[in-house]
Amino acid sequence: MNQRFLILSNDKSIIQKVAEIIAKLECGICIHQKEFNGEIQTLQNAIGQYSVIWVDLDGAPSDMLGQVRQVIQNNRGKITKFIMLKTSPDIQDVRLSMKSGAIDFLEKPLDSNIVHYTLHELIGSLKEQRNWNLSLESHRIAHLQKSLAYDLIFGSVKNSKEIWDRSRHIGLSVVPNTAMAVHIDDFHKLVKNKSKQWEQSIRQEVMEGIEQYLKESIQEMLVIITDTDKIAVLLASRLKNSQLEYKLRAKELAHEIKEYVLKNTGYSITIGVGNYYEDARNLHVSYQEAYLAQDHKFFTGKNTVIHIDDIEPFGNEEKIILNQDIGPLANKLSIGDSSGVKKELEELKKTLFSQKNINPRVFQLQIIDILSTLVRAAIQGGAKPKDVFSIHFQYGQEMRNAENIEEIRHRLEGTIEQLLGQVLSSHNEQMLKSVQKAINYIDQHYHQPITLEEISNYVSLSANYFSNMFKKTTGYSFIEYVAKLRIEKAKAMLMDLDNTVYQIAGAVGYSDPRYFSRVFKQAVGKTPSQYRNSMLVTKFTHENNIG
Repeated sequence: MNQRFLILSNDKSIIQKVAEIIAKLECGICIHQKEFNGEIQTLQNAIGQYSVIWVDLDGAPSDMLGQVRQVIQNNRGKITKFIMLKTSPDIQDVRLSMKSGAIDFLEKPLDSNIVHYTLHELIGSLKEQRNWNLSLESHRIAHLQKSLAYDLIFGSVKNSKEIWDRSRHIGLSVVPNTAMAVHIDDFHKLVKNKSKQWEQSIRQEVMEGIEQYLKESIQEMLVIITDTDKIAVLLASRLKNSQLEYKLRAKELAHEIKEYVLKNTGYSITIGVGNYYEDARNLHVSYQEAYLAQDHKFFTGKNTVIHIDDIEPFGNEEKIILNQDIGPLANKLSIGDSSGVKKELEELKKTLFSQKNINPRVFQLQIIDILSTLVRAAIQGGAKPKDVFSIHFQYGQEMRNAENIEEIRHRLEGTIEQLLGQVLSSHNEQMLKSVQKAINYIDQHYHQPITLEEISNYVSLSANYFSNMFKKTTGYSFIEYVAKLRIEKAKAMLMDLDNTVYQIAGAVGYSDPRYFSRVFKQAVGKTPSQYRNSMLVTKFTHENNIG
């Protein structure tokens, strides 16, 4: 603890008793004694030099207690604490002393137990005060570190001496000279549908992991949060022989940080590393390089270290995806041609994803523009605008958070599949409506000569498309369905003996009774007359059994 106590007293027994108890406590307190004959200046000179001053008032002038109280009150709030000592003190003396700011008033001769208790309590309060002061100093240093780091990455400091002085003040032996941009992989997935506190906890956990690595490896760095999913690390590298050595050492540290954070937090990070700059005023350039290098995770993937010197700048020329490139896919989508959509999508992906070193932002804009064209095609194909726009909005959100090209490829495929599903759903709905409309028409006109062309015109579809759709929906071809319906109607009419087979044939749409009989036998296995007789016998037998 390294605290100093001063005992102002002419009584040698006091210092002996206090010293004995302090020795047993092994708390590292140093005891000093000075004679006190009422010289108030002696007390004033000691304030600030000692943690605790014990003032023995025995033998002092009668007005001395008032002067001592005034000194204590004038110095209230400072680090020095006061304990008063006196033989048979008056209760009023004790009350006024405590009110002035003294922490205790002990009666002489001193009781060992009371002194022991007082010291225990005093040591505890000194520890708390010391820890509080250390905490305040720690917070102050942390604030100064963040302030310097932000000034460096934004290029706000123009004076080299100021950078050096501020670096020394926060404990760095070398000014920062290399920047790293740390990105928390899959951050948006990790915090999806989570609270802001959850987001903050992830950032803080990763940041603390980096800081802990620095403490364990005794590396001099500044660490600050720069974005929702990004952290800047400013490395103060010691002198090397060449730029290559600085680069290799920075990459080595970045790999160690990455592995340490993954092991201790479970979170994967990607680190971009900028170049070394001897002049710290250029550190903002190193940070821009690191940020740009980290952006290349779009192509390299996550959980990597990327140095700016190991990549090529994003190209300025991109392939322009024209309407004619999207047209075939859009057309197939609008008519709900699943196999056609799959084929055209493969061709489009060859064009899109063959682009190398394209700026991720430009690439994302290309994809969004393509998707807008496909959304319009889906609506033209009958998909409900509300559902399609919802898909479009969701994809836009996911696109902005996509971290690499494979995520974009996967999400594009999934979105087009969703759009196709909306078109097919709309087609199925329209198909059911058209088939139902056709069935109602057949039910009303089955006794008349009706043709496929007549029905398809009635539901405003081509004969071929309607025929396929009708078969797919009902399980029967148009001709099979009409024949089946007519046979069922004929069966019911055959139960009435007043209806002749000839009459029934005409009533269900057959002008030729012999043709009707052949069709009926082919469907039922009996001629109309045989069917009638068998049903009547069955009916008669059933009625007699009941009777």
